[in-house]
Amino acid sequence: MLNTLATKFREPIRWLVVLGIAYTLAMTALFFVSGPATPTLTTSPGTTAGRSPAPGPNNVNAILSRNLFGVAG
Repeated sequence: MLNTLATKFREPIRWLVVLGIAYTLAMTALFFVSGPATPTLTTSPGTTAGRSPAPGPNNVNAILSRNLFGVAG
């Protein structure tokens, strides 16, 4: 019983695997060919969309004073 089911579905499963691989390769090729996606700005320049201002440059001394990896002995 199980042997007849295996022989019956062997060929359709093989084709599904081949189609899945072809689809994956096509999507990968399109990803690399299409280039970067550019976001569109939908708000007017005078309004803010609830975004916080961009952070300023990092201060190295402020980062070092936090002792992120502990204090050296």
